[in-house]
Amino acid sequence: MRSYLSLMLCVSVVYTFPVHAMSDCSKGNNVQEVNECAEKNKTESELNLNKEYKAAKTRIEQIYKGHDQESSQYRTAFLDTQRNWLKYRDSQCRLEAYAAEQGSDAYVSVMNFCIDRLDKERTAILKQLPY
Repeated sequence: MRSYLSLMLCVSVVYTFPVHAMSDCSKGNNVQEVNECAEKNKTESELNLNKEYKAAKTRIEQIYKGHDQESSQYRTAFLDTQRNWLKYRDSQCRLEAYAAEQGSDAYVSVMNFCIDRLDKERTAILKQLPY
């Protein structure tokens, strides 16, 4: 039963998640190509997220320059929020991949597509900081 669920999950990943991908992973000719595409997209999204996190941190420091206490409080809140968001992201993606056997191609693909999607959402939010 679990292998059937893994197979169905892998098939659904190919047809549902590519909408969110930077590259269209549905054009892969086999599961391995889809998995490689998902991994590439996840890596690129993580790099973009880290870049935007650093840019937001720089903007915060510039805006609150000369206001040390407010700057410190904002940066602490920003760091705490980012850490909590990362915990949320990882938990959410494990939940989405739950039906697949951990370590299977289906599990890895769902995790990669999920991280890619949520990292893009978070990057868009970070671009708005500070409000």
